[in-house]
Amino acid sequence: MKNYILGLIQFKIKQAERIISNAEPTINIEVLEGYISLIENNNTLEDLDFLKQFNLEELKSILPSELEKDLANLSFYIRILNSSYKRELINQKDVIKDVLIKIHSNLKSIVEKAIVRSNMLELAKARYEQLKNIYNKINTETYDLTSMEMEIIYEYLKELKDQNKAIDVLAFIGEKVLARKEYEPEEETQTNNIEETVEEEELTENEDVEKIEESLRRLFRNYGLELDLLMKKLSDKEKTDFIKYVKVNRVEEILEVLESHNISLNDKYNGKSLLLFKSKQIRTLLMYSNGRVLDRVLNFVKKEGIVKAGIVDQYGTVKEGIDFDLLIEVPARFIERKARYKSKNDKADLRTNDTFGASSYFVENLIFFKTLGVSPERFCQVGTLSILPPGKIEDTINIFKLYGITQEEYTKRLSCFNSIRQAEALDMFIELGLFDYVVKNMSNCQLLPDSPIFYRMLYCLKYTDYDIFNEAGELKSSIRGKQIKSDNPPFDVTKTHLMGDVHQDKIFYGRKSLYDAYEQRVKPLLSDTSLALTREDSIIHKLDEEFLERDDDGKPVEPGVYEFGKVLTPNSKGYWKIRISRNKVLRLCNQLMNLGADFNNIEVIMYILTNRSILTEKEYNIIKEAVERVMKKGVRLKW
Repeated sequence: MKNYILGLIQFKIKQAERIISNAEPTINIEVLEGYISLIENNNTLEDLDFLKQFNLEELKSILPSELEKDLANLSFYIRILNSSYKRELINQKDVIKDVLIKIHSNLKSIVEKAIVRSNMLELAKARYEQLKNIYNKINTETYDLTSMEMEIIYEYLKELKDQNKAIDVLAFIGEKVLARKEYEPEEETQTNNIEETVEEEELTENEDVEKIEESLRRLFRNYGLELDLLMKKLSDKEKTDFIKYVKVNRVEEILEVLESHNISLNDKYNGKSLLLFKSKQIRTLLMYSNGRVLDRVLNFVKKEGIVKAGIVDQYGTVKEGIDFDLLIEVPARFIERKARYKSKNDKADLRTNDTFGASSYFVENLIFFKTLGVSPERFCQVGTLSILPPGKIEDTINIFKLYGITQEEYTKRLSCFNSIRQAEALDMFIELGLFDYVVKNMSNCQLLPDSPIFYRMLYCLKYTDYDIFNEAGELKSSIRGKQIKSDNPPFDVTKTHLMGDVHQDKIFYGRKSLYDAYEQRVKPLLSDTSLALTREDSIIHKLDEEFLERDDDGKPVEPGVYEFGKVLTPNSKGYWKIRISRNKVLRLCNQLMNLGADFNNIEVIMYILTNRSILTEKEYNIIKEAVERVMKKGVRLKW
């Protein structure tokens, strides 16, 4: 896991290096702004002598070649200023004004682009230094990461296509930084932290693998087990590493503890032997756990009554006992925070032999979810809940509370915790007018904001009369992409062509350079529930005042939705409401406030409002015109 994170950070370091090395030569922005001010301060052209201050050679090297003729004309007018024909220029003021307007417009455009490039370059330089610090802290295993460094790690995790991998990394990093105290059973008073012991322990490569394999075979036979049955479904690499690194004394401890809890790896669950059908998980358990931790967790499990009837032992006897079949599905429940094996040359072989455990998370989270009315069995059926840091669970619940989702609703489908992007998913449902649906079907919080499912739903809701729900009120398989039919256009929407099928040419219609610059700077923490203050002079207050739909009593109809009007559609409804999630705006405002953004800049406001939204160009412009109307009233959209 450590090497995986280091690889990710190293990749980002190289990206930053490329931006820095490929940066265009810097432009003296002050010089260009000087020319811009010179033109603006003399726009009446009452005295043309200010033209003498223009360095035409300098301007020629800066401005595009299309203005070469205009610069030549300007040079001619400047020469006339120094001659006896100066008065003749009075008749040329309109021509001179046109030239100056062109120069002014081009210079402003160049300055804006230069500022964005400069910001991006400064960001890349700062990020380069931050990433080097993060890399060193993880590489040296100090893990004293600051909150800003944690934000950087989080923003890269949300880019991962494999969100399960992101959760694994999150758990690993969270465990290092949070260093949460492990669960201590009431009957034990020992103060030594087992996790610290594991942290200090270095398990080296076995010297004589043939001897180790023979010792394992004898040990397995002592417990009525066959080593070959365990190895049968393992890959060659998994078999090799198992013999190469596993410690016989640890295996003996584990088998002894299992026996003391009346668990045999020969037991059959639903007619399947654990040793064969859970071989990969058992391999992980034997390599990374130990007797003390296993015993501690099993005592906890027994106390919580996580048992199953119908276990069949190797003699065909039906018994009741700990539901080890369910628990072993996530071996991290029985493993402490870290177990690492090192090769003979003392270099860590981390590709396959570095893992993290989550036994303390498992215990702490199970106890917490019991307080929410979730049974231990239900909790264990969602493996992610066992390995998520408790802090992440708390953040997610805070997000749900922010959106007005009750405990009863988010505990009904525990898979809603299987993501690090719940807020963004909820925003998408709000803007599709489907918030009530997602509250009743919280497992949909797992969807990523760019999922084709959102685009299919939008297409059907906006352009067709196709019912996206089945009789049970669930999304149809065709919308989820499980039954895509080529003769049914909305269901052909895939990752490769999302926007075209919902009548979009691009995802953003404003000044893209600014949008991209803020995307790189903001990358808001998905678990961040911080809200922008709603003082009377703030942008939020003004947006609330103008764009929250209200009833006759002045109360918001939907407090979490800004409405910017309607557009005509070809379906039977005849219109589509342009909705923007208020909570999305709150989160982005909070992030941009910390960056010192100019909230009187229309492009900044549009970035906040339209981030991730699925809009046509017409809809984007409707929102922009509505905001501009507010700004023209003299309202200062500030903090």
